[in-house]
Amino acid sequence: MEDMSEGNYSSDFGTPFGALVNHFESNDIRFHADHDGKSVQFYITGDCAAYNCRFQITHNDEIVEANILFPVAARDNKVRSLATEMVVRANRGMSLGAFDADVDTGQISFHVGQVIPGGVLEDQLIGGLFFTCMTTCDRYFPALMRVMFGGHTPADAVYLSELDIHAEGVEWKDVKTTPVPHPQKPSAKKRRSPRRDPRSKSTRDLPGLFDETPDQDGKGPRRG
Repeated sequence: MEDMSEGNYSSDFGTPFGALVNHFESNDIRFHADHDGKSVQFYITGDCAAYNCRFQITHNDEIVEANILFPVAARDNKVRSLATEMVVRANRGMSLGAFDADVDTGQISFHVGQVIPGGVLEDQLIGGLFFTCMTTCDRYFPALMRVMFGGHTPADAVYLSELDIHAEGVEWKDVKTTPVPHPQKPSAKKRRSPRRDPRSKSTRDLPGLFDETPDQDGKGPRRG
């Protein structure tokens, strides 16, 4: 692709297309400009992939559009159906822009458009659209990889990409819990069993040798 970032666009000064050219030139992004189509096209590497980006002025200079192509395509019919389901799930609840899956080629892209207020395209508006495109594509590109190559379902893949959003929606409430009593520690001392008489039962039942017993005439004790 021919680099046109050093071209002369003085005749477009003050037009929405001139604002596009000036924005990407001032941000040191090498691009190809199509004067007749009023578009600027370039490749840029995000956090997850390198994207093919195209910004264009359409509808008689009333709208600026951005179209971002993913660097992979779901060409297999089975994978394409999964990728299509993934982008549909990703689009649900999206407030700005939408993903698209080409049913013929399997190409995945993100598109967003914005009305140009009063016909004057502000640099801040271009930067905002560009930031929206990059952050959205970087968020959902891993989901596409999980569906195409990781064996994940589209629902699970999108959920993982939106995990931080789900976490923000969780409401934490103070719940009073009843303290659980600690179990009583077992004593280190063992209970002693009652001392047993070492004599056998038969011996214990016999009178001792020195037990006092009355003599035969009953007059006094007799020792054995």
